[in-house]
Amino acid sequence: MKTQIQREEFINSYKEIVKDALYLATINIKKGILGLSKVIDKQKVEKRDILHYGLHLLDSAVEKFIIRRILSNIIKQDNEEGSRELKIIQRKAVENIIDRIEPKVLLHLLNSFTDITIDSEHYKELENYLKEINCSF
Repeated sequence: MKTQIQREEFINSYKEIVKDALYLATINIKKGILGLSKVIDKQKVEKRDILHYGLHLLDSAVEKFIIRRILSNIIKQDNEEGSRELKIIQRKAVENIIDRIEPKVLLHLLNSFTDITIDSEHYKELENYLKEINCSF
């Protein structure tokens, strides 16, 4: 069971991951893989951040099922529950960005891995962020 501090840390990390995923998904929808390759964070790739590393593999023409295996192997090495949950969320984001899922749908999908309700301030913050991204294109 998570303490209040652990829960807050989890939610803050979750929101950062989702914002990053929504931005990358929007780039992929609007500009395709070429646009996406320009915004993948190379430092995060080097640290094997699940989201950026997975999309880097896509940019390197690795097939989706191989990307999933690689990311799953990395996740299996993580023994910390909250951290592992966040990595699974990132992997799901990668899989759905590859499939070019609409960012609004991606938000609902990633949120389904948490107990954050859609009427919460956390969820509304993510919805507002998505609106900001869409206005910038």
